Amino acid sequence: MDKEVRVKVPLQTNDNGMLDRMCPKCEREFRIHKETFQSEHYLNLRCPYCNWISEFDEFTTERQLEYARATAMNEQGRQMIEDTLDEAFGDLADIDDLSSMNQPIPSPYLDLKTDERGCSDCHFEFETLSAETGSDCPVCRS
Repeated sequence: MDKEVRVKVPLQTNDNGMLDRMCPKCEREFRIHKETFQSEHYLNLRCPYCNWISEFDEFTTERQLEYARATAMNEQGRQMIEDTLDEAFGDLADIDDLSSMNQPIPSPYLDLKTDERGCSDCHFEFETLSAETGSDCPVCRS
């Protein structure tokens, strides 16, 4: 019996509310202010380096994908074990601590040296790699 399981894993921001992103075309990394991006209901991003425009999810970093997979597997695996034990043994099953079965979860953050930037037109906050010159706004195309 195939059963589709969905686990929602929120994208993590750094202490400044910035979210790592990676361009699917040039593969360079940058950060955007997640709360502002979500509150303004932007649908896509533009790479501040090569100007590639694509949907938000296309800019997910490999580390974020690894983090989400590990988090989902731990959550899904624990839930499946709990359900199986509960079905088999009911109240006799001791399922209080299954955390020892969890796989290590990698950090979702990239190790980046970035420069803070703000769009002079829309004031959107973002960060680009210090060694890069790209500074086009990822949301308003200025």
